[in-house]
Amino acid sequence: MRIINLDPIYKDMLITKLINIVMKNGKKSIAEKAVYEVCRLIKEKKNKSPLQVIKDAVENIKPSMELKKRKIGGSEHKVPFEINTKRQQSIAIKWIVQNANKNSEKSLALKLYTELMNAYNKKGSSYNMKVELHQLVEKNRANLHYRW
Repeated sequence: MRIINLDPIYKDMLITKLINIVMKNGKKSIAEKAVYEVCRLIKEKKNKSPLQVIKDAVENIKPSMELKKRKIGGSEHKVPFEINTKRQQSIAIKWIVQNANKNSEKSLALKLYTELMNAYNKKGSSYNMKVELHQLVEKNRANLHYRW
């Protein structure tokens, strides 16, 4: 198993994961600058702990179930499965970064800040992705007996 170094400022695994997922083409310093700029913006505008705001935002986006395809008798069924907490967290961070990149703000830090604030307030496209996934899980609840 790889040993992941914690980020130098907050010494938290969540910030490290966020930096690693924001990183493109191995340019970690650019990703670090963007994430720390987001933390600075949160501290200035919200007067709250940036770490706590980011944790709450990720907590609001984490899906509890996901759909996997199972082939049974020649037909494919979508079967709901529970997700472990590490995967929930990584999916939430990926959704936040993915939707931040779709945003039309100028800098990466502003895009991330906007998406994190939307997630914190239970709004925005990342939160909608979670709601849609949970609706699909409800629709496919009849296929629960195909799990093994």
